[in-house]
Amino acid sequence: MNVATQIAFARRFARRTFRLPMTIQATVLSKDAIRFEAEIQSPEAEAKTIVRNRTYRWLRHSRMMLVDLVLLMGVLMQLGVASSLHRYGKTMSDWLSGVITVRDVVLVLLCAALWAPILWTVGLYRQFNFSSLMRRVLLAAVACSAVLWGVCRWLRPETKLDLAIPVFFASALAVLFAPRILVMLWARSGFAESRVKRDVVILGSGNMAQQMAWQLRHHASEEYRILGFIDAPEHAGDRMHLGSYLCSLEELESFLMNNVIDEMHIALPVKSHYGEIERAVRLCAIAGIEPHYPAELFSTDVTKGIHSEEGRVVLRMTHRDSRWLLKRALDVVASGLGLLVLSPIFLAVALAVRLSSKGPIFFKQTRYGLNKRRFSMLKFRSMVVDAEQRQADIEHMNEAGGPVFKITRDPRITGVGAFLRKTSLDELPQLLNVLSGQMSLVGPRPLNERDVHRFSELHLMRRFSVVPGMTGLWQVSGRSNLEFSQWIELDLRYIDHWSLKLDLRILLQTIPAVLRGRGAS
Repeated sequence: MNVATQIAFARRFARRTFRLPMTIQATVLSKDAIRFEAEIQSPEAEAKTIVRNRTYRWLRHSRMMLVDLVLLMGVLMQLGVASSLHRYGKTMSDWLSGVITVRDVVLVLLCAALWAPILWTVGLYRQFNFSSLMRRVLLAAVACSAVLWGVCRWLRPETKLDLAIPVFFASALAVLFAPRILVMLWARSGFAESRVKRDVVILGSGNMAQQMAWQLRHHASEEYRILGFIDAPEHAGDRMHLGSYLCSLEELESFLMNNVIDEMHIALPVKSHYGEIERAVRLCAIAGIEPHYPAELFSTDVTKGIHSEEGRVVLRMTHRDSRWLLKRALDVVASGLGLLVLSPIFLAVALAVRLSSKGPIFFKQTRYGLNKRRFSMLKFRSMVVDAEQRQADIEHMNEAGGPVFKITRDPRITGVGAFLRKTSLDELPQLLNVLSGQMSLVGPRPLNERDVHRFSELHLMRRFSVVPGMTGLWQVSGRSNLEFSQWIELDLRYIDHWSLKLDLRILLQTIPAVLRGRGAS
């Protein structure tokens, strides 16, 4: 592992460490990465890491939403008071003696009710660095200003908003940034004195123990002083880079009696050390010392996050956070607008399909969606009516590798159907599937039953762990010209690296790909 890789690895690890509670971390550092963290990072760099962790932990706390809402409501009310005084030439005492209308109260409360989910959805309480904080504060200010404009147009259509909305936007930026800057300043100064100080020992001395020691030293809200490691003598050696060897497992009882210890953190493999762990927990209970052990017993290379729910540990195999609400909102808004704007094209295509050949306008086919749930995917019919019954007769003409079926010049395609496929107009009815939640604008393409029944490897099933889409990485990377293995590789890459930015990029790249008709069949 070279230095650049180690640095990138360390940064990812620091972000993951702060994002999840200490008891449910699943990231496993290699021995080399641990040595890099322990030996290369200077005390100054380590201090900066701790400050950054504790700063963003506070900024991601739910109480920040309450602060934001109170400040935004204060800005709104102050803006309303200033506007009223200016319009009617009143003094402040005159305004205070007046009567606040019901519409004014409803306007403020409705804005607050809409702002709360917006602030959460844009990821304002999920930032991990200053650049992401700036972007999300800007996005939150824009969204809150748009909500205010809409609510005012509905409840107070007579109000002039030419100046009010820009003023509110600027004020929202200020009040959203101000408390965060104060938290950052506080984290660099007074917060260090208020941190809870704990003396801990770690049961184990291997890679898991070294990882746990690194996490504890960089904990955001508490200051852990690591006394050392407890393990069998033969396991103690040069691997302990973040503490010293204390005693063996057999000497644990005596050690607990003669030392001041607040917590014991267990970092032994459960499968091979179950008896030792059980004895250590029992001794901690007798001595009144808190035992801590990781909630995760298993993890995988594709695990995106670990969550504790009602005493259960859940391994998230896909990205699932507030961004999914934005993704769903984008699907609903875009598909709804698409159906409305494209309705003349729908009508023209429907007439062309009806007049060109016998059969229904729409073609319904059972496809596999999220978690292999079947649904009926809609298309404008581009083939003859009995196309599915005739497929068995032309299986020998299949040009695609793997379980999928593709023919460049399929004899079942009608004249109008060839044009629809070339221009992807046959896919437009899937906007109805998107609106209903069966599909998304972006995601792996849903496969039919015939193709899925021919899957022979379990890892292919992971493409069904997200909602299928109208377009995806395959669409902008060659479309039908790609081999099946490349399809799967792109699908899994999309699942592993999903982001809203990636969705928007794919949508923008889909337009020229469709216009060129590249790879369509």
